[in-house]
Amino acid sequence: MKVLMLGPGEPSIFNSGLGVAVDQISQELSKSVELQIIQAATTESSVSESSTIAFKKSKHVFDEISVQQDLTIIDIKTNIPAYFYANLSDQKAVVAVDSTVKKSLEDFTVQMLHAAHPLAFDLVYAHDWTTILTAIALKKEFNKPYILHIHSLDFDRTTTLSHSWIFELEREGMQLAEKVIAVSHYHAEVMRKHYGIDSNKIVVIHHGVGDLPKVKKEKVFPEDLVLFAGRLTGQKGPAIFLEIAAMILAERPNTRFVMAGSGELLKQLIESGANSQLSGKFHFTGQLDQDKLFQLYQMSDLYCMPSVSEPFGLTAVEAAAFDLPVVLSKQSGASEILTAAKTANHWDIEAFAKKIIKLLDDPKACTSMVEKNKTALAERTWGKVAQEIASLFKVVI
Repeated sequence: MKVLMLGPGEPSIFNSGLGVAVDQISQELSKSVELQIIQAATTESSVSESSTIAFKKSKHVFDEISVQQDLTIIDIKTNIPAYFYANLSDQKAVVAVDSTVKKSLEDFTVQMLHAAHPLAFDLVYAHDWTTILTAIALKKEFNKPYILHIHSLDFDRTTTLSHSWIFELEREGMQLAEKVIAVSHYHAEVMRKHYGIDSNKIVVIHHGVGDLPKVKKEKVFPEDLVLFAGRLTGQKGPAIFLEIAAMILAERPNTRFVMAGSGELLKQLIESGANSQLSGKFHFTGQLDQDKLFQLYQMSDLYCMPSVSEPFGLTAVEAAAFDLPVVLSKQSGASEILTAAKTANHWDIEAFAKKIIKLLDDPKACTSMVEKNKTALAERTWGKVAQEIASLFKVVI
C-alpha cells in the first residue's frame, strides 16, 4: 500500500503536540505501509510570538528531499503556523492578516501539489487545515480516496463557533474525505454538533505515548509544585489556571505553581500574576524544549490541564507517564485514556482547586491514580495507534 501523507513537519515550537503526534505516527506507519511525506518546514524567522503572525513575502520552494527509515520526505518552506487564528480587535487588521494567510496557504498548496505529481500513491492521508486544499485537489485530479486526521479545529483554537474561513475549510475538508479521524470521542462530538459531519464518517483513534526518557531532576522548592504546560492561548486555559492557583494558595500556602509555554497571552499573564497574591509563588518558564519539559515533569507533584476545548492533550499523558497525578478539563480527550484522572468543567474554578488540594493532601490517592493511569497508558502505544490507522487505510482502499 502506497500512502501519501501531508503533514505539519518535524516537531517544533510552531506545531507543538501536533508535530509530536504526527512524527510518532509516521515512524510507526512506515513499518507497515509505503509512506511518502510532503510536509511543512516552518522557520523561526517567519513566525512571531503573537498569534497575529508577521508573514514575510517569500517564494515557497522545496527545502529538502530525503529518504530515511523507508520514508520519502519532502520539506516545503512555509510560514503558516499550524495553530493560526486572527486574535485582533481591529477588524481591518483581521482582514489584512486573513488575506495574507490565504495567499500563503494558496502558495503552499501549489508547491505541495507540484511535489505530489511525480509520486505514485493509493491514498492521501492529510493532517489538519493547512493540508486540506491539497488533499481535495489530489482526490479530484487522481480519483484517489483521502483520509483527514484532525488534531485541532478552528472551534478549539478560537474557543467559539466563529464560522471563519478556516472553519468553513475544515468543514468542507471533512465532508469530502472518505473518513475523518478524530483523536477523541469528545472531538468527534464537536465535529458532529458544530460542523455537521455524519457520524458514520468519523473514526475515533486516540493518541498514544512512547517510551519517555526518565530524567533525574531534584526539586528546587520544598513546597508541592503544580504544573501547567501548553500554548498560552485562550484554548488552553492559562488564565483559568491562574484563578485555580489563587484559590489553592489561599487555602494551602505551602504550594507553588509553574506555567510552561509561550503564546500571545504571556505578557498579560505575567502582569496578572505579579499583581496578585500569587507573586513569589508562581513561575513562568517560557517555551521549553522536550528535554527541559521532561525535567519539569520530574520536579512537579501534580499536573493541571484546564483547557476550554482540548481535542486530546498529549502533555497530560506525558505527565501521567512521568508518574504525576492529573486533574483535567472535562472538555478534553486525554481523560478518555486516563480514566483514573480527576476532571472538572473548565469553568469550574472551585472544583479544580478542591480536587487538586485533595490529591496533594492524600499521597495514597495519588499513588492509586498514577498506577491506574500507567496501566492504561501501557496499552496505548504509538505502534497500536499506527495499526488502527493502517487498518482504516485498508477499509477505505
